[in-house]
Amino acid sequence: MLFKVFLVASLLSMVLGEIQITSPMNSIFRAGSDAHIEWISSGDSDSLGTIDIVLMTGSATRLALIGTIANDVPVQDGQYLWKVPEELPPAKDYVLRLGAKQQFFYSTNFEVSDKSGPAYPDVLNAGDTRPKKSTTVSSTTSSDKTSDSASSKKVDSSKPATLSDSAERPAKAKSSAKRVSPMGFALAAGVTGFFLLFI
Repeated sequence: MLFKVFLVASLLSMVLGEIQITSPMNSIFRAGSDAHIEWISSGDSDSLGTIDIVLMTGSATRLALIGTIANDVPVQDGQYLWKVPEELPPAKDYVLRLGAKQQFFYSTNFEVSDKSGPAYPDVLNAGDTRPKKSTTVSSTTSSDKTSDSASSKKVDSSKPATLSDSAERPAKAKSSAKRVSPMGFALAAGVTGFFLLFI
């Protein structure tokens, strides 16, 4: 039985058209400011022709009518600019009802703040569009200083990165041994052999 009801409702929405309200969606509007009401129509939305936009308040099971925002708004417009009344009391349980001909569609709850309060048109559940405070961290502190002369040297970015001649390049090892030519070595060997013959 429940399946049949769901099927009939689905078929009716396809035949008569359906409206999906995209704004407000968990939004915060400021009293006295302009608020964008937006929707997407599907199915045979032409069957609706025009719709009425009504402001309500309360829970999903107990909604109370506050007043009509606009009458005979063309469905194909997809949006309506609403001037939020300055005298509208702050609350978090406002709801919009869009529709006509006994076919109505409801928005999610949205908040209205007073004139001095914040206004965030689309504060989604997954994130927050409120501006975050930026912090800057100084890269040089007294504890970061070091006595290492190599780390405190300035690097000229216009030159290719090379090791400095005075600090980083290893000094060449000086050899104390004298080089012996091959001719001198042969002469010394011959003299030594000559003396060995007489021993």
